[in-house]
Amino acid sequence: MEVTRVRWVGAAMIAVAVAGRPCPADEAAGRAAEVLREANVRAGLCALVGGGPPSAALAVELARAAPGLIVHVLDADAGAVAAVRGAAVKAGLAGRVTAEHWTLDRLPYPDNFANLLAVSSDACRVPREELLRALAPGGAVLLPAGAGGARQKLTKPRPPGMDEWTHHRHGPDCNPVSRDSIDMTTVPDRLRWAGDELRCWSHAIRTAGGRVFVFIRNTISARDAYNGVSLWKRSYEHVYTGSAPSAAYNRPVAVGDRVYAHGSGGGVAIIDAASGEVLRTIDRPERLIELICAESPSGPALLLRDANAVSCYDGRTGEQRWHFAAPANPKVVAPLG
Repeated sequence: MEVTRVRWVGAAMIAVAVAGRPCPADEAAGRAAEVLREANVRAGLCALVGGGPPSAALAVELARAAPGLIVHVLDADAGAVAAVRGAAVKAGLAGRVTAEHWTLDRLPYPDNFANLLAVSSDACRVPREELLRALAPGGAVLLPAGAGGARQKLTKPRPPGMDEWTHHRHGPDCNPVSRDSIDMTTVPDRLRWAGDELRCWSHAIRTAGGRVFVFIRNTISARDAYNGVSLWKRSYEHVYTGSAPSAAYNRPVAVGDRVYAHGSGGGVAIIDAASGEVLRTIDRPERLIELICAESPSGPALLLRDANAVSCYDGRTGEQRWHFAAPANPKVVAPLG
């Protein structure tokens, strides 16, 4: 599964950044946009850490530019920490922008936790090994600019042997057994984060693309799988998630950066996993019985079954690839010969 267990209760996505000096709001906005563009991260926890006083304006602008981001400042300068806290309150961002007095060379985060670590000062005492330890798979570390003037970027691949749970019964083959092969003796047996969805059934949870999705009736919520940050929560008027125990089939599917959920009629909504926005819908006259998504040479293939036929659609564009009649009830099929 995406979520390994370690000690820490909370929800935060981390960007560690250091500003060498205070800057005007317009300059800070430009710098924030540059950091987000280079890191390719727009949701989670953002922290400003290093050897010099961080810019309160930069912390605020990072939070403004990326509403799904939590900004956490770690700095040895108590005055700079106070300035960040004051700026956060003034901007109405207290809670999303926080600051902490920190003088150690070890970050206060579990392994595989932070999504973005941006260091702009050579005076930062935190070594690269420690930055990579705290970095979540798929995240980025931005180091200070070198002699060439360009910032260095470090990334962390997904650990081998870490599986996902994309369908009701694990995957499109409906075999309810995870393929995790990580040595569990190396995984701390402690709570990592706690969510607030207490009414869902275990079969209404999916993990894909570093995210955890929970389905309750017509509502879908998404959190970062590594640190529990709430990414989005939306209700859909015509989407049925099949979260009740009696709904054995047609439950939602999460694969990569897409979520697939069927409507109250026979259609299917293709949802952006990063934002919850409905990208497109597949209209179908028949009530859906089963929905699975499998990888194919031409991209994700969405397979839909109703009482009379099986259809295949492109998982990204929603265009139909093929369709054939196949009654679900064997008694309907005429005898051969």
